[in-house]
Amino acid sequence: MRITLLVLCFGAALLTGCVSQRPVVLPLETLKPKQETEADPMPSQPEQSFQEQEPEKDALGAVIYSPNHYMRYLTFSNLRVYEYSGGTFLDGICENTYPYALNAKFEVVFFDDKGAETARAELYSQNESACFEPGKSAVYADIDTDIDVQLMEFELACVEGISPAA
Repeated sequence: MRITLLVLCFGAALLTGCVSQRPVVLPLETLKPKQETEADPMPSQPEQSFQEQEPEKDALGAVIYSPNHYMRYLTFSNLRVYEYSGGTFLDGICENTYPYALNAKFEVVFFDDKGAETARAELYSQNESACFEPGKSAVYADIDTDIDVQLMEFELACVEGISPAA
């Protein structure tokens, strides 16, 4: 019982020792007379600082930091290079996870074992345009070359910035 009474007294003593802070107005700053200035012929616009500007966002709410922003929504898979009837081709799948169609132009670039470029071809979507609809779509390229590129390293190069279709 004594311990409980001691704890209550100690708690009450701590609460009475709280310090309250209130804002203080400095009279030297607020009582200065306003100097008359000539009226500007052009009214001034309030400038927004960098922190006040709202960053640009895409339809999913992600902040757009770079021109390559929309690349994150395109995934290429099952890419295969093959020869058929005297021609060389590339087939694969492109998945667009953005809710709207994306405009993009890609090329497939082949490199030999020394890293030198050996062939290049434009990549098309199944609708034969540079527009990738939401979801999965087939992609293909007709590779115009006389050398065998089937076992060569290749990469997809974005030759135009990716943007939402209008």
